[in-house]
Amino acid sequence: MTFAYASLVTHQLFRTDPRDMSKNNTSSYLDLSVLYGINETQQDLVRDKEKGRGLLYPDVFAEDRLVLVPPAATALLVLFSRNHNVSIFTSFTS
Repeated sequence: MTFAYASLVTHQLFRTDPRDMSKNNTSSYLDLSVLYGINETQQDLVRDKEKGRGLLYPDVFAEDRLVLVPPAATALLVLFSRNHNVSIFTSFTS
């Protein structure tokens, strides 16, 4: 599990600009952009906006670079997305 978390953190912190390899396109925060997306276009692909509750589509994540990492890292992202949906749902029903 340590390597899975390390893989997520690495992909979170390092997104090299393809046009200028010396430029990093990420923020200095660990904001789970690998799950939620780095811009509104990516966020629209993972969020179910029709229901208006801020839920994510089931078992999705925004980062396409993670397809080639070990499955444990993507499984963690699926767990994070399920936890997001449960937390949001319980806050609306409370």
